[in-house]
Amino acid sequence: MMHYTKGRKEIVRRFDSKANIKNAKKKGITYDSSKGSGIPTATTNIEPLCADKIKELLGAKNADYYMDIDITDKPVLRRKTKQGNHEIVIQQDIKPEDIVSSGIVKKSQKSQTSGEE
Repeated sequence: MMHYTKGRKEIVRRFDSKANIKNAKKKGITYDSSKGSGIPTATTNIEPLCADKIKELLGAKNADYYMDIDITDKPVLRRKTKQGNHEIVIQQDIKPEDIVSSGIVKKSQKSQTSGEE
């Protein structure tokens, strides 16, 4: 079922390769309905730690980098992955200005947001 995030600010996280993140920041990501149900993303509660674990959890092909995307007022499809994790599929183009932050996925299990080393 398609939902809209109307009036409610919502940020999602997409894991990808360095080249794809760089390209998205310059040109955005085009939604093409002929290539599937949309642009897959995850909730921001999946921390950017350990690329191998992220690939396992989300089925992502690349997880060396991440970007946080503002999906306010965008149509989305909410579903669960085969592993039972929440997936938010964006059914509209992502513009460069929708990307609110990006970074490298840390290799350690220490929390990036808590400042632990």
